Amino acid sequence: MIHQDFLNKTKGKEQEKGNTETLKYLRLFLPLRDSSISDEKKLEILNEIVKISEEITSFLAQNEEILSSVLKTLRLCITQKHTIIRAAALRTLRFCITTEKALFLIIQHHIDIFVIRSLEFYPDLEMERIQALKLIWHCLQISPQNLPRSFVQSLVSISEFPEDTLRKSCIGVLCEIGMKNPQLLALSRGVLTLARSSIDPSLKDYQKIIVETLTFLLNDFSTRQFVSQKELNIILSPFTSVYSKNVPKDKLEICKASRKAIDLFMKDWSGFFFIASNSHGLGGFLQALKLPARKIKTIALKTLYDIFRYTIPKKKTDKDKEKQKPKNESETATPSEVWDNIDRYLPPTPNLRHNLLNNYFAILFVAFKEVGLIETLIEVGKESNHYSSVLATKLLGELLHKSNELLATHHCALLHSLPDLFKSASNFSHSPSVRVRANFMLNSLDRYARTKKTKRKEEFHISLLKSYVNRWETENQLLKIQRQIEKSTADQDFEILLKESKVILYNDAKKWDFQVISGFLEGIINNPKRIEACIKNKFFKRLLKFYQPTKKQFSEMPHNSSNIFYVRVGCRLLEVLLSTKEGYDFLKANNTITEIASGLRMEIQGKTGETTEQTFRFFHPANISKTLSGEYLTFLGVLSTHPKGMELLLNLDILLYVQAFTEMLGREEIARIVISSLDYTKPNSKAREILERALIQGSKLSRIYSTKHLQVLFRVGVEDFHSWAIKLLVGQLKDSDENVRMVAIDVLDECCADNIKCLDSLIDCHPSELDEMGEQGKTLLIRFLSRQNGIQFLKEIGFIGRELKQWIEVKSLQYTKNIENAIFEVFHVSPTINISEFKKKVQTKIPGLSPTEIPLPRHLFGELVQTEDGINTLFSTKIVETIINRLKTKSENHLQIRSDLWAIGNIGSSELSFLKLKEYKISELILNVMKESRRVSIRATCFFVFGLFSLHSLGRKELTEIGWEFPSDISSMISTPNSQQLENFIAIPIEKYAGIWPSQMPIEPMNEYLKDSKRTRKIIKNIIHLSNRIMEEKAIEFFGKHKRKTDYFSSPRAFYHAYILLENYHYRLVTRRVIHQIFSQSKFSEEILDNLHKLPAEKEDEEKENKKKNKKNQELEIDDILRSLFQPKKKEEQKIKEEQKVQVVQEKKEVLYSLETLRTKPLPDGVDPKFTENFLKHEDFERAFGMSRPAFFKLPKWKQLHKKKEAKLV
Repeated sequence: MIHQDFLNKTKGKEQEKGNTETLKYLRLFLPLRDSSISDEKKLEILNEIVKISEEITSFLAQNEEILSSVLKTLRLCITQKHTIIRAAALRTLRFCITTEKALFLIIQHHIDIFVIRSLEFYPDLEMERIQALKLIWHCLQISPQNLPRSFVQSLVSISEFPEDTLRKSCIGVLCEIGMKNPQLLALSRGVLTLARSSIDPSLKDYQKIIVETLTFLLNDFSTRQFVSQKELNIILSPFTSVYSKNVPKDKLEICKASRKAIDLFMKDWSGFFFIASNSHGLGGFLQALKLPARKIKTIALKTLYDIFRYTIPKKKTDKDKEKQKPKNESETATPSEVWDNIDRYLPPTPNLRHNLLNNYFAILFVAFKEVGLIETLIEVGKESNHYSSVLATKLLGELLHKSNELLATHHCALLHSLPDLFKSASNFSHSPSVRVRANFMLNSLDRYARTKKTKRKEEFHISLLKSYVNRWETENQLLKIQRQIEKSTADQDFEILLKESKVILYNDAKKWDFQVISGFLEGIINNPKRIEACIKNKFFKRLLKFYQPTKKQFSEMPHNSSNIFYVRVGCRLLEVLLSTKEGYDFLKANNTITEIASGLRMEIQGKTGETTEQTFRFFHPANISKTLSGEYLTFLGVLSTHPKGMELLLNLDILLYVQAFTEMLGREEIARIVISSLDYTKPNSKAREILERALIQGSKLSRIYSTKHLQVLFRVGVEDFHSWAIKLLVGQLKDSDENVRMVAIDVLDECCADNIKCLDSLIDCHPSELDEMGEQGKTLLIRFLSRQNGIQFLKEIGFIGRELKQWIEVKSLQYTKNIENAIFEVFHVSPTINISEFKKKVQTKIPGLSPTEIPLPRHLFGELVQTEDGINTLFSTKIVETIINRLKTKSENHLQIRSDLWAIGNIGSSELSFLKLKEYKISELILNVMKESRRVSIRATCFFVFGLFSLHSLGRKELTEIGWEFPSDISSMISTPNSQQLENFIAIPIEKYAGIWPSQMPIEPMNEYLKDSKRTRKIIKNIIHLSNRIMEEKAIEFFGKHKRKTDYFSSPRAFYHAYILLENYHYRLVTRRVIHQIFSQSKFSEEILDNLHKLPAEKEDEEKENKKKNKKNQELEIDDILRSLFQPKKKEEQKIKEEQKVQVVQEKKEVLYSLETLRTKPLPDGVDPKFTENFLKHEDFERAFGMSRPAFFKLPKWKQLHKKKEAKLV
């Protein structure tokens, strides 16, 4: 039947607005109330409503009465029998809720009851459940503060049920609730659920977001009150509560999950402070290393590797020993691949800007050292368990190596002395096995320290470039002696090696021994006479024939790691020939270089036909990428390193061909490889002319490649780079193509980061174009402020005033956000990730950012204070006084506080400006902010500020006075609290726990059920027992006994009280489904659903009650007859006396009082307080005790007293 009120409201709107289109939308809801309409039609209507939801929701948001009726209509659909209708109604409901008022109506109309039933009760109906979950998430977005607690309780119960398919999604929603309404999460036991979920092996994908939520709650005092230390100790419990030697597999999996959770906690300042200040934190975790369970110990050691970001050594097996060493990936790269991935093969030079990660590792090291990490690692290292010993020894070696740059001098001296280890190794009172293991550990640490000094093998093309730079430098004395020895080698040995190479014995290169050839070229042939002899005996002739392109031997070899060896031999061959006049003449007469020139000319002229294109064109793109033919261009680079080789390149017009390729579209890769291989170390060389011409006249790709190559030259260390390359890069800033300009500014950004010569050269060029190139250009200009000539230039273009204003208003805050985002990104990216991929992921513009470092970005104030002129400019703006006043007043804007702290830190990084800050007692001010702040992020920022103050002797002196230490290197920018100050620094202010849910429990609704009928009281009582593991079995037995009685659970009051319990108490998902099942057959009218919270208390049916009374009276009469027949006379007499007493009371009607009168103090005159039941009116007696007078007086005295207490008559 169509709801008439709804129709009237709709017609009223039509008369008021005359909007027939709106009426059309509203009338769509009316058929949903008609029970005669088929489900297919209802589904069609619901889908139609969703299609026009954008139009109709805007109208509903402005008409509360219509919205209320619409929600009631959808409530009817949600209670339908078929799941597809319920799912469609939930979906439609989501589109109708757009305001807080709509969410309030959801609660007012008790729709939340049916939403959680759809989410929980039907485990197999995934579509309906998903729509219910989407609705809850949508309500969270609208108004987190008004989200019904019933929703959160439902999410918690599902999140705790491992088999549920929606578990992970519910955990994700809980995490968002924790961010937006932490109080509601805590009162629903959600924090405990998240803590348990963080170490659940099946939730590895969600560990990160769970830990982020928990650390978010720990950061600020306003949210920390909702987190209990006991709840978060669950994360450490897998390591702190294991005592047996053999650990089950499932426990090990939990430990592995806990390892990841601890690592994530320690990578957040809030998590670190919590674990470090927790009495069961770091110290309790290290106790796991002393447990007999080896597997737990191994996992704990790996956790430490994760925390300190070290690579875990692999456990070697016999199969691993049999395997060959893996191939070096860099050696398989073609020249083009090398230059495409220059960041991989030639990383940037070490950034002289301080790495903020070192501050984190310093305080981490100090905290672990205080709880005995070094001593624990030594104990584990001396154990017989080989793998655990290896892990402990390597970690100890890494920490000792890093301690010099992180810790104060006296800490380093104590650590490196390793007194306990030396004592174990030298004390003969110990067993021989202990001494052997201690000595072995000492030797391992010594070997490890030596290997840390060795350098990684470089890619061949990169090492070749670096050799150009170092070629003309003074040779090492040892190398001179070595060559003298090689030259004095007997001619007999020379002849033997020549024959062993087999070059002069066979024409077939496959029979040659190239290992012997390589050694021969590297050493023994370094003698003009022997070079001349090799020319005569055809040694060089046959070698060059092997490399000759048309012979198709070297040129058709596949490009892989093993064949790069032949490229090395070829480069060395050319170097040997160029070292003497005879060798040069021989090379000039040979056709090898001439054929290379012909191949380049052929590519330019394009004379080769299409059918034989790849056969004769060894410089075809496919051949360059797949074969060694592209390495001929590397040979040209070797020739360019020698004056005679450059002469040969000019005579054969090879350099002209290279220039032509730079301007030729589609074939720039040839010019690119040659340009990348040429020697640019000589001033005014032809190579530099070619590069400059490519930068100016080349095609777009050639200009980009050439600009990037300047970056390569800077990284390999070309000596006079600043004197010629900076001008070329400034010229590229004026290029017509934006990509070229962006590459140029990136290269300039790197070159001028810490190189004063390059920065001065850039300032001398007066690059005013940088001011128009966005934030990156302005960041580069900020570096000019550290130089006096740079300040003068920036004043001329009016940059300083404009930039100061922007930093005061906006950029100082953005600076803080950039640093915090960078720290977050680095901590949540694997250290082994490709750097170029990492840079694409990170959005902050911090130069040199990689997964292992966070260089401190340039701050305008920090650059200004590097010169006296800049200090005067900064302090004249009064901005310093403003910042200090804000810090003193303790602003509620936490981001502004952190921004001000970074600003003060950068200003105080200069000794001259720090001297001015002393007037404000800046060190004491920062220390007070650190101590009084109840927000962890502010305390961590103060920690970084003290590091900036330690950059000069004046700052170190003040830090020492307040109990802070620093490494011996004054440029380290690290300061840590000493042992006395450490506890004050890491201790999180304890807040009064506000997550105890009973304190927020609505008592009145819970007491209401006591006024209901006996049946309702029994139902609710057993539902309460379902939450108790001890009473649960009896409650289930009760519901099993009555489950077939369809009318037994038909009470709307029982239904309402049950869902009040579900909203406020924690029930397992299985139990909640039982409760849903109890009331699944109950159907209530719309009027009852609207007034569930207003329904009057239920009373027992009078007729049923009278029948019960008569039945009881009959039972009593029968009982009396039996007693009179079989009981002794004494008892019979006592019974008569009691009946007489009852009769006397009944006859004295004038002295009987109501129940309320007898409950009120003082009692009426003549009423004995010990026998108040004797003065109670008959109608009230049974209401108070639930039985007749005779039955009551038959009870034992203790039971009578108990009944009187329940009736409040005592």
